[in-house]
Amino acid sequence: MGQSNRLTFSDVRAVFRLLGEVRELREKPVEMHKLLLDGLCELTGARNGFYVHFENFTASGTIGISQLTTGGAADAKALAFLAQWGAKGKYREDPLVDQTSRRGGERVTACRRDLVEDDVWFASAFFEEVCDPTRTADGIVSFFRRNKAGAASGFALHRETGAGEFTIRERRRVALFTHELLQRYRTHEFDVSGISPSINIHLSPRQRAVLSQLLAGEHPKGIATNLAISVYTVRDYIKAIYEKFGVSGRAELMAKLLRAPPSQ
Repeated sequence: MGQSNRLTFSDVRAVFRLLGEVRELREKPVEMHKLLLDGLCELTGARNGFYVHFENFTASGTIGISQLTTGGAADAKALAFLAQWGAKGKYREDPLVDQTSRRGGERVTACRRDLVEDDVWFASAFFEEVCDPTRTADGIVSFFRRNKAGAASGFALHRETGAGEFTIRERRRVALFTHELLQRYRTHEFDVSGISPSINIHLSPRQRAVLSQLLAGEHPKGIATNLAISVYTVRDYIKAIYEKFGVSGRAELMAKLLRAPPSQ
């Protein structure tokens, strides 16, 4: 795998910065989803995005939508064509939705080409009726199943025709964001619980807060200011974090955390 496909420190910092911004709006879900989409569009070079709540998101049956939020540069023309399509209630005829709903597991993050071959995609009714008229070519989808049977939420990001396909690295940014977002929703926390599921190291709430600041690129003095503690206490926390992860510095910590990123 080429180095260009690997997540970098700047990728992780950008993802955690967006998670921090999203945190501030967790009591306002519509505004939070809009900020989430705008941020992911910026992270991936997408033109626009949609946050969706699905009902009956299963391998068969009629898929429904209970909520839709738009973000990025979702212009009136694109929304009009999407609304016309949605009025038909044939969401399964979107190959990306159909294939994602058939995937097993709790969540899936994938580029269009990971899910649908070119000949199927470009011959689909969804492409002909929505994507082609609005000059929408490529996509990344990231959906996760909820506690309610058949319910799922997630987002789709779209790139304009001629802008090129999404890269593996861009897909991994989205996968990392989705993984970390789910961790915070489940625990009702927005501090760090670990980049990769394969890393299972117990940290105290304050250590997680300091680690989150480290990943965002803050230095000890800035962390002390943000958390209202002394810089000496911050350094003690950082030392304890390094010891728990078995590293000697921030660069080595990042290398260890990035060694096993989310698989999608």
